[in-house]
Amino acid sequence: MYHFAVVALFGLAILKLADLLVELLPSLATHRTLLTFAMALAATVAVDYSLFAGFGVELRQSWMGPWATGAVVASLAGAWSAVFGWLGQGRTDTSGRRTGEARRIAA
Repeated sequence: MYHFAVVALFGLAILKLADLLVELLPSLATHRTLLTFAMALAATVAVDYSLFAGFGVELRQSWMGPWATGAVVASLAGAWSAVFGWLGQGRTDTSGRRTGEARRIAA
């Protein structure tokens, strides 16, 4: 279970790092998804972390574990982005205004 928590928090860290890079370099905003995916793959391969080895799942080759874990981390970064958007912490445009409105919950 700890392996999933590590991957989930790794996804959050990648998302926030991508947000920081887009804030510092606004020209990257059009490629945010590709940037997030590439950073997730690079980070998991760099630290050689495999979620599948942690759960005892055998893959054909050992090098596939970190690469597949990178895809999972990138997917979880997208999930974190959706959660933040639902909570009203969506992305802002260059003027500081929110791009999406928070969802209203009917009482």
